[in-house]
Amino acid sequence: MKNCRYTVILIGIQLFAILAFRSDSLGVDLDNYDWEYSYLQTFSFKEILLSLRPFSNAQMLAGAESGFVLLNWLFGFSGLSFHAFLVFHAAVCVSSVCYFVFKYSRIPWLSLAIVIALGMHNLMFCILRQSLAVSILYLSIPFIVQRKFLKFLGMVFLASQFHVVSWFFLPLFWLSNMTVNYKRVLAIFGASIFICVANSFIYNFFFSNVFAVFGKPYELGSGMTYNNMFVFMSLICIVIFFFYGKEMVFNKIETTLFWGALLSVPVQAFGFFIPIFSRAAIGIFLPMSSILISNMIAKEKKERVFFFSFMCFLLFFGYYLFVSSSSNLHIIPYRSIFE
Repeated sequence: MKNCRYTVILIGIQLFAILAFRSDSLGVDLDNYDWEYSYLQTFSFKEILLSLRPFSNAQMLAGAESGFVLLNWLFGFSGLSFHAFLVFHAAVCVSSVCYFVFKYSRIPWLSLAIVIALGMHNLMFCILRQSLAVSILYLSIPFIVQRKFLKFLGMVFLASQFHVVSWFFLPLFWLSNMTVNYKRVLAIFGASIFICVANSFIYNFFFSNVFAVFGKPYELGSGMTYNNMFVFMSLICIVIFFFYGKEMVFNKIETTLFWGALLSVPVQAFGFFIPIFSRAAIGIFLPMSSILISNMIAKEKKERVFFFSFMCFLLFFGYYLFVSSSSNLHIIPYRSIFE
């Protein structure tokens, strides 16, 4: 256990350093975030407070939730630069993920490698609001296991103050109390296929109105995107279910994580046309599979664990290289703040 702790700390320090000491312009939308940071400093504390809306965007800054606006203003008011805010963001996001992995994974180094390969660290470069929200959501998982709904709801509400996508996490509380079986898993996949077919209809008659309430009038994309991720997520869940759950033996935390990973499939199906759903699937739910995959391998005989871990690492590392080479996040080549 001590070796695992040191491994997580070492990897976490590296992830933090890469994220914290990057250039202020490294990543999609960072120029916009920088401008917003400066813009918010032109308002008084009273003006900021009056603009906050707990269930919709702050009036002071279109497209940003109230918690994110207030946090930006507080950092600027304290005389700290935008990069200081990025360092704080890196510390919160990386420490949350490392704690999540250390607490629940039996092979932490592999789980962290999978989390990186699935793109969560990449998203931290660009999607500041959502990555802060995800960091809070992962800290709420113990409340799911302990069946403390009000505390869990409070954490989801807090996360929603940084990104409205956090509310997608709410159904996990009830799903985690359901036994994993073939019928329920097939029902989720069946619902996902239906969503793929009826995506446009569902959006126009339901989600467009919901987003309008939250101050986010998203429009449908011009066509289906992220469909490769839909297939990838489905394959991960199928592999976990048939090889990890072949005896239908899941403890409480594994049940929670499995339902979380499985939710990435229907949520990603909505993401074919609505990018915010795809971000939720990739950023919130899919990383939960990293714990399950590691724990699945840890159940093998001792002499096989290293071999399967290494092969799994190579597989996900290859996937990471493939995705990074075609990424539009603009984080390659890496540029540090010292350049």
